[in-house]
Amino acid sequence: MRGYIISTTKNTNNLVTYNNEISIDYKEFLQGKSFFETELPLFYTVQKKADLNKVKKALILESSGPELISKRLKEILEENTKNVQFFEVEMYCEDEKIEGFYAINLPY
Repeated sequence: MRGYIISTTKNTNNLVTYNNEISIDYKEFLQGKSFFETELPLFYTVQKKADLNKVKKALILESSGPELISKRLKEILEENTKNVQFFEVEMYCEDEKIEGFYAINLPY
């Protein structure tokens, strides 16, 4: 049996905040189901400008919402896994948009 352990080595909690008011309910990602949509409303905020470089360098980001992964990790997972879904997110630090992060949905 092949398996994968996805974890952060550094604590990334509180670097990124999930905007529950305008995003899909994060509990939808905990139900073990696939989404039929290709895009979901997923909005995050980097609270401190000082954390911006840490966020941009991270492979995995923990938050109060769905786990985020970088584009680099997404590409690796797409080649080596099946039935995993990725959704591009909107992430901002003040007025700056941060590109290259995806919410990961693991249906199983």
